[in-house]
Amino acid sequence: RGDVQKAEELLREAECRLGRCVFLLPWLYVQFCLLKLQWRRLTHSLGLARASPPAGAPNDDLYRDPKAFADGRCPPTDSPLFRTFVRRARAPPQTLLSEWVPRHVEKGEDVLGPYLEDLIAVLRVAVKEGGHDYGQILALLREGLEELLRVHGSGGPAAEGAPKTPDLAYGLFSALVASASARKGL
Repeated sequence: RGDVQKAEELLREAECRLGRCVFLLPWLYVQFCLLKLQWRRLTHSLGLARASPPAGAPNDDLYRDPKAFADGRCPPTDSPLFRTFVRRARAPPQTLLSEWVPRHVEKGEDVLGPYLEDLIAVLRVAVKEGGHDYGQILALLREGLEELLRVHGSGGPAAEGAPKTPDLAYGLFSALVASASARKGL
């Protein structure tokens, strides 16, 4: 648990520093995204993944959430939340950062769609600007496949209108095969 927490701290610090880099190599950006995806998969496999509580949760749960004061808005000084805010709040970051603790997901909501959209965006960077590092591309596709199996492999209901699991798996396997065959062609 301590190692996973230390890895999260290092990745968060790296993410903050990435936003201040004047010129960041695309390969390094893709490598950071890959490390973050591997950290995410590790937290899920160890049962350490966090999620925001639902909107109707008790105040004790709502204000222990890491995203409770993420916007930096201060509650009134006569509010019972003021002391908690003073203790836990930080200035909002100046750069656009990704979410480390996902929001609460309602039943039937598509969880995989936004994840795969972000994964495809990173794959585009890896293919177009990242130097065609096939190790990174294969690792990114593996993370997508493992997330697909984690989300839908447990037998949970898929969101309405979302593609079926075999179709998504086929697409990811096709990309893996195409990547491997392109690698042999070089």
